Amino acid sequence: MSKPVRTLTRSLIGAFIIICIFISCRQPNRTEEHGHRRDSMKNNNKRTFALEVTRNWRVWSAKHVESHRVHDEVGFMELQRKRQSLLHEECQRQNLGDIDDDFDVMKLEPKVKLLYSDTHRFILCEIPKCASSSMKKVLLTTEYLINTTNPREVKSELAHRLADAKLDLRHLRNVTGIAERLRNYMRLIIVRDPVYRLLSAYRNKLEKEYPWSKEFADMSRKIHSNISADDPNSKLATFAEFLKYAAMDRDRDRHWSLYYDLCLPCTIRYDFVAHVETITNDMTAFMKMMRMEHILFPSNYAESEQTDKEKLQKYMASVPAETIEDIYNSYRNDFEMFGFSRP
Repeated sequence: MSKPVRTLTRSLIGAFIIICIFISCRQPNRTEEHGHRRDSMKNNNKRTFALEVTRNWRVWSAKHVESHRVHDEVGFMELQRKRQSLLHEECQRQNLGDIDDDFDVMKLEPKVKLLYSDTHRFILCEIPKCASSSMKKVLLTTEYLINTTNPREVKSELAHRLADAKLDLRHLRNVTGIAERLRNYMRLIIVRDPVYRLLSAYRNKLEKEYPWSKEFADMSRKIHSNISADDPNSKLATFAEFLKYAAMDRDRDRHWSLYYDLCLPCTIRYDFVAHVETITNDMTAFMKMMRMEHILFPSNYAESEQTDKEKLQKYMASVPAETIEDIYNSYRNDFEMFGFSRP
């Protein structure tokens, strides 16, 4: 090959190499392009995965909440079934009577106080020292007998006075109307551990001489003088003296009468049995069932004033063992029918 030809060939090859280098510089690097594409796909996958996780979490969370709600409702209704079954079994075992859905309303004893709501179609058997003040506040609110929609704003004294005057079933003076409500309305009873109830009654009525309740102060002094060896009439009864008196008393005041005497639970079928010890859960479920979710169940006492376990231990420390045994025997029906432990 001649020299000019070789020179031309080299020039063409060089030009071709330069053009290839130039083109390669303008084209995106395939490796980098694949890398970017992979990163982009990864980011897209991450976003898709995140969205999927979020969506699945919402679905799972909703199902989880619904599952718990159903579980709680099933568990609560099972608890109600057990409470009612126990009540019925004890009535039968102790031969205290049979549930009679058509019992003669004229057999209602003076101590039995049934309060009613025509708005929400339920009846409450009032038991003093078992959330009765709170329930009366709820009733007055639901029946629009007070100028507020918040039961917590109602004073206890007004709640008792107005509910007793306006919502006592017996005040209807119409046997047919009373019977129809008893047959067709949901029936509610609220109970608590009898010893806690006795302490609550003592602290609220007999421990001190309250200016608004001379009657109970006189009763407290009388209990002390009858029980105590030293007999200064000026002294009020101790808790131990009160328990000894309550165990012997045959004509008990409503504030420490037996549930059996106050509500006839072996005659009247109660559809719903609530306990003060679980009052928040119990009444939340009951009020939801009665379409009263818009109302908050009120607490009648500040937490520091409530009769709790610490206060019970303090007061019971001075009570003789034989008095505790006497109380259990006297209130045995209340303990056993409603499933409260022996003190």
